[in-house]
Amino acid sequence: MIIAGRVIACISLAIGMGLVLAGLINVWTVFGATVFAGFGNGLTIPGSSAGTMSVRPKLAGGAAGLAGALAIASGAAVTAITASNINAQNGALFLLAVMFACAFTGLAAGVFVRRVEGSRR
Repeated sequence: MIIAGRVIACISLAIGMGLVLAGLINVWTVFGATVFAGFGNGLTIPGSSAGTMSVRPKLAGGAAGLAGALAIASGAAVTAITASNINAQNGALFLLAVMFACAFTGLAAGVFVRRVEGSRR
């Protein structure tokens, strides 16, 4: 589910970036891509949260707190970077590109974890 969610998010954001680069900049282009990215996030987040807390069940509370803190901190950092670099000329494309970079990073992490877990079995 994690990898499927990341793939959906990456594909939708890539399509959105392609449409913006083709000159089709409108509400449907930008928000359509982000809606499907949100759907991908909905598939990803429950599985990744459960995976985070299942590594060592006795430390599930600490893992949940740390995962939540890292999610908030990384979201705040990406928001600050995006806000400082976005302008009227690059707005839609820059926003979709930042979202794609984050989604792709999540996909790469999911694939890495799957390979590591697969080699342990």
